[in-house]
Amino acid sequence: RECDLWSAGVVLFVMLTGEPLLPEVPPEVLRREIRSRSMLRDTLQSAAQRFGFSAAAQELLTSMLQHDRHARPTVREALNHSFNLASYEKERMPLFKEALKMRERLVDSCRAVMQEPILKRVARLAMAHSCDICVEELATERLVFRMLDRHGYGELSISVWENDFLFRGVSVPEDLDAIFESMDLNRDGYISYVAFLAFMLPFTLRSNENLCKVAFSILDRGKDGYIDCADLAVVFGHNEDSEMCRRILQEVSEEVCGRLSWRSFVQLMGGEFLS
Repeated sequence: RECDLWSAGVVLFVMLTGEPLLPEVPPEVLRREIRSRSMLRDTLQSAAQRFGFSAAAQELLTSMLQHDRHARPTVREALNHSFNLASYEKERMPLFKEALKMRERLVDSCRAVMQEPILKRVARLAMAHSCDICVEELATERLVFRMLDRHGYGELSISVWENDFLFRGVSVPEDLDAIFESMDLNRDGYISYVAFLAFMLPFTLRSNENLCKVAFSILDRGKDGYIDCADLAVVFGHNEDSEMCRRILQEVSEEVCGRLSWRSFVQLMGGEFLS
């Protein structure tokens, strides 16, 4: 909606300047188009000079922060603006070949994750939610997601994924539906970036001590140093005597009591014992 573009423009302005757009301006003043247009124009021109905005950045901000909501661009138009596209291209150049290779291996990588124990996949998701999605280790994964998410919606449907195979002249895998369903964690028909990242999380992050500790803490609801059935029952919203929780732990625990220690959890995630 038009109001969302205004809000996004305000956020972009703050990101580029570190300053509020129109501090201490009464709402009644903003409602008066002639007065607010003048204030906005002066604010943007001053910021462009002080912070050295590029012409593309200034043009995008001006278009998003128009008083007339009908004159603002659509979400797709804003995403396809040269200011945004230039940042994509800058990121793509050194990683493009690597991302192409990763995209070709994507289905095989997802198949491998599908075979992992359920608890490990849950821990992957906890890590994906906890880590900084802009870290350098995820640059290639981030670019692959953008290759698939051509329209910039921030989520993938099964149709979008199928179209990527057709676009590349590659046969659609027969098990793509099953792969997609395993990644569509909330069953809404879309894969979010975080869900995608959970499957593609590189070893350097899966074995990171801090991320392991965060994921373990999320799953160890009783804070006793072990992940047990009672913990998983809380995590999944099941009863304490849940058969599913018991089976999930049986996949990964050799203890008779069916629980997972910190040391075993780290080994499960593919790393050596950390501390």
